[in-house]
Amino acid sequence: MTGRFTLAVLLSGALLLWVIYALSGVSNSADDVDVLLLLPRWLRCTLSFAVYMAVAYIANSFVVIESRTPWLGGVLMWLTGLCFFAQESLFLPLSLLAFTVVLSVLLSCFRRPDVQLWVYSAFALLSFLALFVPCAVYIFPLAFVYMATTSVINVRNILSALLGLFTPVWVFYCLSFAVDGVGLFYGASLQKVADAVQLSLLPFTPYNVSLLVAEAVVMFPCAVVFARSSSPAKPLMRKMLTFFIMTGIFLWVLSFVRGNDFSLFFTWRLPSLSIMMAYLFTLKVNRFTNIYFIVVNILYIAVAALGIWNLI
Repeated sequence: MTGRFTLAVLLSGALLLWVIYALSGVSNSADDVDVLLLLPRWLRCTLSFAVYMAVAYIANSFVVIESRTPWLGGVLMWLTGLCFFAQESLFLPLSLLAFTVVLSVLLSCFRRPDVQLWVYSAFALLSFLALFVPCAVYIFPLAFVYMATTSVINVRNILSALLGLFTPVWVFYCLSFAVDGVGLFYGASLQKVADAVQLSLLPFTPYNVSLLVAEAVVMFPCAVVFARSSSPAKPLMRKMLTFFIMTGIFLWVLSFVRGNDFSLFFTWRLPSLSIMMAYLFTLKVNRFTNIYFIVVNILYIAVAALGIWNLI
């Protein structure tokens, strides 16, 4: 983790997995709303890789842990190499990019003179995202919890959040009277948001189970270690890291009852998962953590091997 070539190794491994999938000839893109689905497969994969790189760049800018981790974005890209089902699709990386932008604005909602503007912007962006990706409605409770942990819950900030929440809905409602086709999109979006609360159990395939287990051996130990550690020492950083741990575990649990959106929730967990891995691998170095580091890497390489086996 302290080597000079860590980032290069991670990016090389991620690129290798992407190339293996691109050359496999197997299509895992079952996304009917992928607006660029008619593009050649190699171009879709290239565009998806570029969007994930943008997400990795934003995630690498989050100052959440005290240790210097310039390779955090490389961890995220390595994780994208594991999910072959997300490499050909453009909907998943674009939704993750939008979700990461929302997170970056939401993390700015702490005690500051212009906090109402950040609260309004965060909830307006999240509401706008929910009109296109209905499952984003599950993030609203987490957003209010984060506001509570950063002590910005008061009447003015709650009103700012509600105003941001209803602004995109109001804008599209007004446009539906002036622009043909907007009304159909507006009505269909609200219906999909309502349908997002319906449950659909996750099918337990070997690949799905391996991904869930690989995430669990990072997320839950991270939560335990974080609760027992004084690092990071800065209160705001601890609150941000708490939010990422809570978001990752929440979306992980949600995958079991929203099986139809497993791929979406997995991609949305990538920033949280990469941050938790960076926290665990840099917090303390001893014999036990070295063994844990090796076990985690073996497990994730096994997940990659299982994904490659499924492509054969």
